[in-house]
Amino acid sequence: MAALAISIFVIIIDIQIYQIDSNKKTNQNSEEQKDTAEDQHTLTPRKTPYLTLYSLPTGSAPNSILVDKDGMVWVTSSKFKTLYRLDPENNTIKKYQSTQVDLGYMSWAMIQDNSGFIWFSQFGPDSLVRFDPSNGYFLAFHPKDSPFQMKYDTRTDDIWFTTLSGTLGLVQKINTNSDIDSYKITEFPLGNNTQTTGLSVNDDSIWVTELEGKVVKFSPVRASNGTITSIVKTLEIPSEDKSSFSLPTDILFAKNDTLWITEHGPSTLTKFDLHAQKSVRFPTAKSYYHVATLPFWLRSSLDNTGIWFNEHEGGSVAFLTNNMTLTEYRVPVVSQDETSLMLNLSQDPNNPNKLWFSLWSLDEIGVVDKSVLVPFEIHPKDSLIKFTKDKTQNIIPLEITKSNGISQNDTVYLNASSTLDSSAELVNMTASFSKDMVNLDNMTEPLAIKLALKEKSVQKGNYTIGINIGNDQVTRTIFVRVIVD
Repeated sequence: MAALAISIFVIIIDIQIYQIDSNKKTNQNSEEQKDTAEDQHTLTPRKTPYLTLYSLPTGSAPNSILVDKDGMVWVTSSKFKTLYRLDPENNTIKKYQSTQVDLGYMSWAMIQDNSGFIWFSQFGPDSLVRFDPSNGYFLAFHPKDSPFQMKYDTRTDDIWFTTLSGTLGLVQKINTNSDIDSYKITEFPLGNNTQTTGLSVNDDSIWVTELEGKVVKFSPVRASNGTITSIVKTLEIPSEDKSSFSLPTDILFAKNDTLWITEHGPSTLTKFDLHAQKSVRFPTAKSYYHVATLPFWLRSSLDNTGIWFNEHEGGSVAFLTNNMTLTEYRVPVVSQDETSLMLNLSQDPNNPNKLWFSLWSLDEIGVVDKSVLVPFEIHPKDSLIKFTKDKTQNIIPLEITKSNGISQNDTVYLNASSTLDSSAELVNMTASFSKDMVNLDNMTEPLAIKLALKEKSVQKGNYTIGINIGNDQVTRTIFVRVIVD
């Protein structure tokens, strides 16, 4: 299971080896280059009640994705030297290529600045690229280390980026021109064993995750002209006497001094209270593929109703509401031999209900619409249970309700997941439902069901149990805190 937890980083290492060989290239790509091909054609999407999926050329392996301010969807190919643009209004796709700017080496992040330029990071010789969608021109930049994640600060026009080489990078606009000399790139070394991955920008606080298990907060130091000259570490989590995070990949600063962190190691979404200095892990539902789900990137919803994240190997894109109900939208596969490796995501700035994502292994991109009604709900009567030496079994009353929606699959199944194992299994604990399958056809009243949890030599501690209800399209999960004394 540990191999699954670091699978995506095997890909990264392979590309970094390529990059070392390719960095002999000089900075000759500093001139703007226009795309060399239009090649616009129409795609026929495949749909579920919640998802719309678009197929890109076979072998394209899409990764970074962005919905721009005009609603156009941009996505990079990890294997072709191509930038694609999809117009979701008419399903037309156009490709952009460059004769000199080197595209197509696993681009990981994409942002749009206030001027409308699209920036994307990639491994390979031209590791930071600016694209002008108004005229099709590419402009290549060459920071010392390849950017991994990027975040844009709309207040200051600054672009921050992390690198797997242990630096925190910054792109600043220093004049009003649009050429390569109009930007200053600064890279701040963070020390050995500080592979930085996730990134969250909150006013003048820059939060990053480090793969070795840390979360670090930095504050920028600005000169009188606004240029950032240095950064100061103001907080490091955990402290030396606390357990570390396990392969944290992304971070999101939320209100009430709360951090949300995706942990690749235990396959959990983790909530960290900055005041109490304590964390609570939340499991996803068990993967359709019976593997660790590996939550990856995080986004705060534009309507402030919850948090989006994607599951790298779980084959789902997920939304956690503010009242702690998790909905996972599953990507349908054509055959059981396929695995939906989901790599990146982007919100639609014009529609807070929609989230776009890339499917690296399926050569597809897709969009989920969370405004589509899920026709079932599950509610627990208890939110906290305790196991003691004298009480090794707990009964949790549940209530299932049917919404006034239409389900293409009228049978839903109940299951339980946990933070006891990276694949969400209930290790040394059993879960038995009084009814583990429900047909919604004839439901007119709420249905009462009991869940019996039995503890079998679980190590003392605090855990979270996810109670799941769903089908092969969508799953709802509610959470119960478990204390084992």
